[in-house]
Amino acid sequence: MLRQLERLAMAVVVLATLALLITSIPWTRGEELHGMWLMAHMGASGLFVVGLPLQAVLFIALQRAIPTLHELEKTLIHSLYVLGVLTIGTMFACMLPIAATDQLRTLIRLHGWIGISVVVLLVVIVIIRLTTRPRIIRKWRDLRQSG
Repeated sequence: MLRQLERLAMAVVVLATLALLITSIPWTRGEELHGMWLMAHMGASGLFVVGLPLQAVLFIALQRAIPTLHELEKTLIHSLYVLGVLTIGTMFACMLPIAATDQLRTLIRLHGWIGISVVVLLVVIVIIRLTTRPRIIRKWRDLRQSG
């Protein structure tokens, strides 16, 4: 049961990150986020901010119960937590009334680049999980064929 909850939480993190990537399209073109793009980005960020710590707690509990992961995957997932906290932290720092406008812009730029690194890291983690756990792919194929 713990394994399924951890996988569900990871799926939430992956889907939230995908939504954040899609809603950051204006940033990738050098534009600022505003309007509906910003509102959608903020909505998806709520899912990420809740999903990542939940996944971390479940992952740690799962590793205590069944320590089966390779060191590379553990390192990548721990790196995801660090980069996720940095991504969240840069926006939190922007909300505090201590930074000047140019510092806010630097924090937002940093937020974007760290966010892109989270996307790259998640792609690698998902590829590793799918290639090292062939049962996940088989179950997905069985679901597709039965439905």
